[in-house]
Formats: sequence, C-alpha cells, structure tokens
Amino acid sequence: MSLLIQGVWLVLVVTNLNSGPGIPWSVPVMGLLLWMLWMYLRHAGSQRNIVIRSGLRANRVPIRTFLLAILAGLLSIFALIGLWILLVDVFGAEANVPDFSKYPVLTSTTVVIMAALVGALVEESGMRGYFQGRLEASLSGPLAVLLTSIAMIPAHMITQGFRLTTLIFYLCVDVMLGTMAYLTNSILPGIVVHAIGLIIFFVLIWPRFGHRDYSDQDPTTYVYLAPAIACAILAMMCFRWLAKCRDATAR
Repeated sequence: MSLLIQGVWLVLVVTNLNSGPGIPWSVPVMGLLLWMLWMYLRHAGSQRNIVIRSGLRANRVPIRTFLLAILAGLLSIFALIGLWILLVDVFGAEANVPDFSKYPVLTSTTVVIMAALVGALVEESGMRGYFQGRLEASLSGPLAVLLTSIAMIPAHMITQGFRLTTLIFYLCVDVMLGTMAYLTNSILPGIVVHAIGLIIFFVLIWPRFGHRDYSDQDPTTYVYLAPAIACAILAMMCFRWLAKCRDATAR
C-alpha cells in the first residue's frame, strides 16, 4: 500500500511537471487522495476496519509528551544534518532529488511540501504504525524498532542509491523515528518531525550536499560536527525523558 501511494504521487507530479509546471494541479489532487485515505483509516465503521484503524496507531498524545517528542525529533534532525555532511565527505553521496530551481516558485514550493507530507504520512502509517506495531506485540520495543529499520533499507537503497552513506544515514533516521513511535505509542509526532526533516533536506541540505564524490576530505566538514554532536546529546536526553513518561503512563 505504501509503495502504491508513493507511486501514484510520482506519476501525478511527473505528469504535472512535464505537461505544464506553471500550475501545480498534482498537489491538490494528491492532497485529496491522502485526506480520503486518512479518513478511511481513522473513521472506518465495520469490525474489520476498526482493526485497521487501531493498527494505524494514530493515537492522541498528551501535549507535554507531544512537544517533547517534537523537540527530540528536531534536535535529531540537526544532528543528522551533521552526520549526512560527514558521510558525504568520507564516502560521497548521490541523493536522488529533482532540481526544483528550474520550476516556478509556487510549483516548487507546493510540490516539495506535498512530497514531504506524502513521505511522512505513508511511511509513518505503514511502517511505524502497522508493521512496527505488530512487531511490538510479540517482541521487545527496541528489537521491533531495529527490525523495522532494517526492513526499510532495501527501499531506501533502491530509491537513493547503493552507497554506504545511504545505508548509515537512513538506518539512523529510521531508528530515531521508530523510537519516537514506540515511546509515544503514536505516529503523530513522527509525521510532524518526518515532514519537517524532509523539507529541510529537500531545500537546504541535498541541493548542496547531495551530489558529491570527494577525492579528499573537505576541512570545513568538521565545522558542523560540534553542533551536531551537541544536538545528538540533547536529543538523547529528550528521548530518555520520553521513556520516563512512557514508564509512568504504563504504571
């Protein structure tokens, strides 16, 4: 289902950009399709669909826990930016991202936002909701997170290239988002963090650090390491607080 939805979006946006990029008609069309799918999963009425709805794991989260999860996710994104830049410097990179600069501003802006929403909603509901949720029912939470992250490696490698940069980076991303879903028992914080992260990487990181093959290391890379490490430490502290909140709720 996840691949099907992303495939539909790919067909829509490619057709839009090839036929007439001045009007981003693919964005409202995909937005309507996403809304219809989300409503079906959230508010289905039959017994069978109630099972589907519960497996989605789009549970409401206390506002304090929600904000703490968002903070942990944003700090993780900044840490992952430093990791990506370092990996690019050491192993090179080949991010499969279109050049949106040649399209009108309205089209490029709305397409990037919709691409982030599609990626976040589809991946979080399909993998961190249904797949990881089922694993957590029979396995420990950390093992379920790890297995879900490993299961996603082939898809990332196919779409983003068979490089060590891709493997390490996306494994870290998936572990972070999987941990968030496990500690909050909800995909809602992950959808927000995932979408924000995609927009940041689409607009700021991949255009600059997405297509490089370094023959020798760039010394400016290490300027990014100190803030990235600091953000990683702060993110881990936030995740520890989330774990305490989860334990307190479970009692």
